[in-house]
Amino acid sequence: MPAPASPGELFENPVYWEFMGTSGTHSVLDVDRVIATEDEHDFGTVRPLSVAAIRAGFGSDQPSLADFNGMDPGDLDALEEAPRWSGHCMALYEDGVPCALAFWGVSGD
Repeated sequence: MPAPASPGELFENPVYWEFMGTSGTHSVLDVDRVIATEDEHDFGTVRPLSVAAIRAGFGSDQPSLADFNGMDPGDLDALEEAPRWSGHCMALYEDGVPCALAFWGVSGD
């Protein structure tokens, strides 16, 4: 397939949607929307990690970038279950102030 001229063309062209829906890109491009924490995961979604899972996994409501980077990827995935082609996100803090967003998940096989 030819490379799209813009992200808009990628999302507007049904040929690309068919490809992404059946094969995916195996990248962050496979995730096209953020849903609410209480919503059920669906194909192509990122859901904020619940406060309960953040507390259980990090021992704090405001984990730092160092806390996040110190987590084993398997432990991150175990905090809350997410199906393939979806993921989670959460705010990271420095001195009580949000300083970064973390995203992780599983795309593809």
